[in-house]
Amino acid sequence: MSDGWHPDPYGRHQHRFHDGMQWTDHVADYGVTGIDPPRAYAPVLREHPDGTTVLVLGILSLVVCGLLGPVAWIKGRDALAYMDENPGMQWTNRGQINAGRICGIVATALLGLSLGFIVLMVLLGALASSS
Repeated sequence: MSDGWHPDPYGRHQHRFHDGMQWTDHVADYGVTGIDPPRAYAPVLREHPDGTTVLVLGILSLVVCGLLGPVAWIKGRDALAYMDENPGMQWTNRGQINAGRICGIVATALLGLSLGFIVLMVLLGALASSS
């Protein structure tokens, strides 16, 4: 993160100064600066950057193109694994990613069933034409 004034990640003030390495004690509310030490127990809320992508891919895989199902499933799995590897952060869009992943799983299963049905019909057609 670049140094400068940013929205206070602890939610107690409008802005908090980040020195490029960490959050400082310097805060500002409506242009008035002050000092408020960041508390170690306050969680840092984060949104995973792939949250919306996974959800959109999952929905599109069910509605438009089943081939997007495996993509949503894999991206969702990877995003959830990353969240689990970083438990110190409080993720705000875990449910969104999980919903997209589940849509991807369902779409992948439906795609597999459809392909299985097509193969069965081709085999039955081949058997019927050979007799």
